[in-house]
Amino acid sequence: MPYSILKLKRIDMRHTLAILTAGLSAMPAVADAQSIIMRKPIGGAVFSSGPGGYQQPPRGTTPGPVGTPTPTATPAPVPAPAVGSWTVSQPRPMVPACSATAPARRDVVCMSAEGARLPDSACSTQGEKPAETVTVADYSGCGSAWTLGSYGSWTSTCSDAAFRTRPVTCTNTGSGALLDDASCTDPRPSATEGPKAQTTSCRYAWQYGDWTSASQCSGSTTQTRTARCATRTDEGTQIVDAGGTQCAAQQEALTRSAQEDYTGCGYAWKELQSGQYSSMCANAAYYVYDVQCVRKDGNDTVMTGSDQARCTATRPTPRNGPYAMYQGCSSIVPDGGVNSGTSGWSFTAAGSDYAGRDATGAATYSGSAGVIVRWRTAGSSPSATLSVGTVPGRRYVVGLWVRGNVNYGMAVSMPGTSTLLKPSVPSSQYGWGYWGLSFVASGSTSQIAFSASTKGNDVYVDEVLVANDPG
Repeated sequence: MPYSILKLKRIDMRHTLAILTAGLSAMPAVADAQSIIMRKPIGGAVFSSGPGGYQQPPRGTTPGPVGTPTPTATPAPVPAPAVGSWTVSQPRPMVPACSATAPARRDVVCMSAEGARLPDSACSTQGEKPAETVTVADYSGCGSAWTLGSYGSWTSTCSDAAFRTRPVTCTNTGSGALLDDASCTDPRPSATEGPKAQTTSCRYAWQYGDWTSASQCSGSTTQTRTARCATRTDEGTQIVDAGGTQCAAQQEALTRSAQEDYTGCGYAWKELQSGQYSSMCANAAYYVYDVQCVRKDGNDTVMTGSDQARCTATRPTPRNGPYAMYQGCSSIVPDGGVNSGTSGWSFTAAGSDYAGRDATGAATYSGSAGVIVRWRTAGSSPSATLSVGTVPGRRYVVGLWVRGNVNYGMAVSMPGTSTLLKPSVPSSQYGWGYWGLSFVASGSTSQIAFSASTKGNDVYVDEVLVANDPG
C-alpha cells in the first residue's frame, strides 16, 4: 500500500478517536494533519480541512481527475461536554435528639438532567459543593406532657351549677406537636370545671312583702312593708343580696299613710305608777294609786273627759298600807334640827368612831345635811341623841328617814321603848326608808337616841320629825 494511504488511515483513526473521547484539544492536530494531506491528494480522493476532517467521495460516484472538485458531505456533530447540578437529599439526624440544632447528615451528588450520576467535576460550574453535615430541628428524643388550654365560657352565668371546659392535649415537650393521648403516661387532667355557682348575669330586682294590715285598733297612721333585693337562677334558686347593691332600680316606699281606726279597741281601768297617800299625817295612811281609763291601742292612751265613760267596769281603788305617815304633821323639831345646825342634838364618839352632823350628802335624804353614826372600834358605842320638850303622859309620834344595810340596821331608843330599823333593800346596798314610831312622854324632856346595831356598820338619819299623836 502506498505510504500516503497508510499515513492517511493512521491520521483518520486519530481523528476518529479524538471525536469519540470528546477531547476538544485534539482538534487542531487533526486540522493540521488534514491540511498536510490536502496538500498531497492521492488517487483522486479529496481531503478537506473543514470541521468534519477528511471527506471521501460519496458512494456511487467516480472520482474525477486530479484537481476536479467534488461535493462536500455534512460533518457529524461533536457532543458537548456533560454538565450536571447538585442534588441534595433530606438530612438524616445522626442520633435521636431534642433540639432545634441537632447534627444531621445528607447526600450531596452531581446529577445530570436525565437523572444520571456524574462526577463532582461536572458540577464545577454550579458553585461550591454543599456541605454534607448540617444541623436540623429534631425532637424525636423529647418527652411528652399534657398541655392545658384556656377555659371557655360557662354554660350559664346565672346558675347554681354551671360548667366550662378547656382543651387538654398530649404534646411533644420540645416542638409542641400533638401526640396521641397514649403517649402521655401521667393521669390526664380534667377538661371540665364545675358545677359552680355563677351569678354575673343574674338580673336582680326588688321584691316587696305585703303591707301590714290596717288594724281596727291602731294609734298609728302608717302601714309598712319589707323589701329585699333578689334574683332567681336558671334552676329557680332564689339569691338575696342583703346590701341591695345589685338592684339598680330605686327602692320603692316601704311606708304609707293609713287611716286611724279605733273601732276595735277595748277600754280598761289602769293602775298608774303615780298616786298619793290618803293622809300625810295619820297613824294608818294608805298609798292610793292613780287609776285611769285607757284605750288598749298598744300605747294605753289615757281617756279624758267624757271618754272615761268608755270604761264600763267598776273603777278599782288600789292602795298599799296602812302606813304610819307623819310627814304632814306639825313637828316640834322642824327638820330634825340638822339643816340649820345641831340644836337639840348631842353626839358620843370614841377612837375612830364617829357620830355627828354630816353635810357631805352621804347622810342626806333631802336638804343640806343629815346625821351619821359610824361604829368601827370594838367596845365603843357611838350614838346621836335628840332631846325634845314634851308634856308628860302625852303620846308623840316620830317620823324619820333612815339609810342603812339590811343586814345591820339602826337601833332607836325612846322613852319606854326601843326598836331596830332595817331598810328593805338588797343585802349589798344601802337604801333610804321612811319609818313612823310613837312614844308616851314620861317627863318634860324626852330623848330619842340613834346608834348602829352592829360593829362595822354605818347608819344615817335625816328629817327627824316629832309631833303630837294625830289620833
